[in-house]
Amino acid sequence: MTDEHTLQHPGDVSDEPHGQDDHGEDHGHDDNAHGSQPLGPIDTQAWGALVLGIGLGLAVAVCIAFSTSGP
Repeated sequence: MTDEHTLQHPGDVSDEPHGQDDHGEDHGHDDNAHGSQPLGPIDTQAWGALVLGIGLGLAVAVCIAFSTSGP
């Protein structure tokens, strides 16, 4: 079990991006956002593997459907 005094809560750290008085209660407010950081490069190999996997899965499903369909 963790000690409650070691847990950090919003406003506990003095150098938080929005200040110590900001607890994220505002509408549409996201304390976890990193708006100033640019997005990284697109991982084309991972996206290609996803598309290939979906395509192969659909091919298997079509083959099973053809093999189990009646004459």
